[in-house]
Amino acid sequence: MKETRAVLAVLTGATLLGSLGAWGRAIYRYEGDPMAVVTWRALIGAMTLAALLALFQPTLLRIRARDLPFFALYGFIGVTLNFWAYFSAVKFTTLAVAITLLYTYPAFVALMSALFLRERITSTKLLAVAIRSSSGCWPRSAWRPTASSASAPWPVIHPGPWSSTPSRRAACSWRS
Repeated sequence: MKETRAVLAVLTGATLLGSLGAWGRAIYRYEGDPMAVVTWRALIGAMTLAALLALFQPTLLRIRARDLPFFALYGFIGVTLNFWAYFSAVKFTTLAVAITLLYTYPAFVALMSALFLRERITSTKLLAVAIRSSSGCWPRSAWRPTASSASAPWPVIHPGPWSSTPSRRAACSWRS
């Protein structure tokens, strides 16, 4: 039972994350500001998470007062600015470009850390960057739809880059 719940949670999270760009595009028809999109995303996400935690694990809603500055700073820098940059890319470029930037930003972080912070680029960091940066595209090359696999349920359920959406195909630049 726990395994099924875990799989459903991962699939739900992946579906929601994978559909952010499409939701952003849809919202831009009515609201033109990326920060408004980020604000609504954060409010809906926070309310949903708080409600689920209150129902299933209310102890996780307790935060020590000394931890509040960390959560506030992380929420602003780690979440708000990250999603503002993503939704700005969705608004001002194509969805394919925004997705490509999302998958390759670890490479830019590693490069800038080496240039400005004098961090060493180790083989472990290179491997991690290679896996993360290519993770948006490599599964697409592994799954080639055929007449018998075109009706398989997992590409439809899972929003990964191998899904049949044009923006994902364009971001990975493979054709079926």
